[in-house]
Amino acid sequence: SKKIWNPSVHYYNPKKLINRLDDINCMMSMWQQEDSHEYFMSLMSTLQEDSVPKGEKLKSSIIYDIFGGEFLQKIKCSNCNNISIQDGYQCETCSKKTTDSIKDLQILKYPENLVVHLKKFKFDGVESSKMKLGVHFNKYLDLTPYGKVQTEKEPAVYQLISVVCHEGRSLSSG
Repeated sequence: SKKIWNPSVHYYNPKKLINRLDDINCMMSMWQQEDSHEYFMSLMSTLQEDSVPKGEKLKSSIIYDIFGGEFLQKIKCSNCNNISIQDGYQCETCSKKTTDSIKDLQILKYPENLVVHLKKFKFDGVESSKMKLGVHFNKYLDLTPYGKVQTEKEPAVYQLISVVCHEGRSLSSG
């Protein structure tokens, strides 16, 4: 068997993984527009489904133990202050009109390992475009203040261990 992790290597070329896309998700192809988030989510879903015996809940998977967390999302209408826990942008009390809203996300259970995917798109209501701003991040990320249970807080500090970088001719392809 080959070693997957080699601390002397600073980066890994994903070509071997890309050549096996069909084994992970038959809908993915090397010649289609796919991003690292779509690949990762498809890979995690496949691993989770394959690690749970038929009829068992997906939360019993080792993948869920490693990457699973629980969140509480609330959306507050800026017009009438109605709070919804549904994932939508149409206010239930303002005649189901699309209104400005404020999204609040609280962590109920911290994942053992945190994966953050930054979508660098902006949407102006009509079309989306890629943002070209640089992203800066620290080696440590403290999510403790964002947990729901404020009385029995245990530290939720994550250390950055890897980054996936875009490679291509431009921000629009690669």
